[in-house]
Amino acid sequence: MTTILYVNHAHTKVCGIHDLGTRHWRRLTTSKHFSIAYAECGSMADYFGALGRYEPDAVIINYRADLMPWVSAALHSMRRTTFAVLHNYSPDSFRSVAAQHTAIGFDHLLVLDPSLNVSAPRVHVTGRAIPVGASLKHLVRDRPVVGSFGFAFPHKNFEAVAAEIDKTFDEAIFALHMPEAYFNGAQGAPLYTDGILERCRMALTKPGNELVFSDAHLAEHQLVELLSTNDVNCLFYVPGQQDAGVSSALDYLVAARQPILVSDCTMFDYARHGISIWPRIGLTDIYADYDFYLSRADALYCELAGKIVTDTEAVFVRTLT
Repeated sequence: MTTILYVNHAHTKVCGIHDLGTRHWRRLTTSKHFSIAYAECGSMADYFGALGRYEPDAVIINYRADLMPWVSAALHSMRRTTFAVLHNYSPDSFRSVAAQHTAIGFDHLLVLDPSLNVSAPRVHVTGRAIPVGASLKHLVRDRPVVGSFGFAFPHKNFEAVAAEIDKTFDEAIFALHMPEAYFNGAQGAPLYTDGILERCRMALTKPGNELVFSDAHLAEHQLVELLSTNDVNCLFYVPGQQDAGVSSALDYLVAARQPILVSDCTMFDYARHGISIWPRIGLTDIYADYDFYLSRADALYCELAGKIVTDTEAVFVRTLT
């Protein structure tokens, strides 16, 4: 059986790049046609050690230059067929970012972004690394629970979710799960959390509306289960972030299988056909026809959940066999 080594960075697990890498690897291990090994590497020595341990036929590197500065030299020192997972691009910058990766020495690029329409011999577009889904829930309760999730950064615009809740309900819960990222500029120490929470509380002006906040770094299945207990999950990012790529938070919302409401941001384009765009659609609309939006969320999960495996297997067949 063909063996593929998946390489992730070794800095910290409290990082969106690292998290996507582990999710990507876990999904690919369900392949019945390829064996997918895993290693976290912080240096050329770690990388060469992993190559010696697994003797792979090809390598996938979950690559970002600032987190893995040793990769270019490693690729030229020991040849293997290599795939880079692409991050931090926009529709306008994609081609130049892809060219930078091939110039470094990667043979192929894996782009986990079904919204992209590209045709290039070494660029391979696949589905997203959607976590294993929660059981489908139909939550009926007197006090609505609206959730959001993501690392604590101002552009996530969590206070806009609070304002939408306050506009819609007299009594509701805003369930915000918001850890600080390790790469927040303070090595994961509290930096943005207090300011974001203050703005969220200020936006909840009605006495019956409450903020419930959590910030633990949860395992994949724990986070999916947490989000699945919300009636609706929202991401109201500020549009226009430079080279932001694709939102991993949305992957978790898809797996939660509850209605999804997001801002008109390119980071959410891959699921645009199955989610609702705020403010054209608001919480009032979703609660007025909840069964429709719940079935839409379930259909989106069923469509996207396994696509990354079949897509990537097809890439390996084209390039390695």
